[in-house]
Amino acid sequence: MADKRDTLGHLSKDEMQEDAFVAGAIKAAAYVRHNRKSLITALIILVAVAFGTRMYLAYRAEVQGEANVLLNRGTNLFAAEEYDLALEFFNRVSEQYSGSDAAGYAVYYRAMTAWRQQDLATAETLWHEYLDNYRNDKMITAVATAGLAVCSESRGEYAEAAALFNEAAHSGNENFWASHNLFQAALCLEQTQDYAAALSNYELIQELYPESPEARDIEMYLERVKYKLDMNR
Repeated sequence: MADKRDTLGHLSKDEMQEDAFVAGAIKAAAYVRHNRKSLITALIILVAVAFGTRMYLAYRAEVQGEANVLLNRGTNLFAAEEYDLALEFFNRVSEQYSGSDAAGYAVYYRAMTAWRQQDLATAETLWHEYLDNYRNDKMITAVATAGLAVCSESRGEYAEAAALFNEAAHSGNENFWASHNLFQAALCLEQTQDYAAALSNYELIQELYPESPEARDIEMYLERVKYKLDMNR
């Protein structure tokens, strides 16, 4: 999703414009203005539209609240490693509240549950579903993208994996795993013998994340990839 809601249960401006009910309300108001009916009639219609919209948004907020209760129960079970029980709640949220922020988080947790249960194929499918339909959290977007990178790497698709790791590294300003994803991308790039690109990643880690775990032995990786570059000239 392109725009986040301010809080769970409140629609963003863009989402309101896309909503069929609200779109109809906007068209009704535009029709009144276009036909220049009496001011009294216009006020009556606009007040009715405003009241109806307010009631509809209150209903949507209530639905979101119900979804969040189920999601919270699922995440508590997930934390307790009760994965099968957690899935029951995540599946309910995904199915009953499709399109909501809560459903996006539920899809993400379904993917992570599959990952924990070593079902890589299902995890990959669900990460794709999250990225295609939600993207309502930058941090989770980064994790989902890195998850797809791991899937590609496991199949020996190193160029694709490197591209995904790099995308994950640059997916948000507050990405705590950026240095790790840059490092994993560099390792994959070495597998493709793109040593110049791998060198660039290692140098970026050294420059931007000098305190990260990946930076501790970065000099060793820099020297290794520089040697490989020299050998291939």
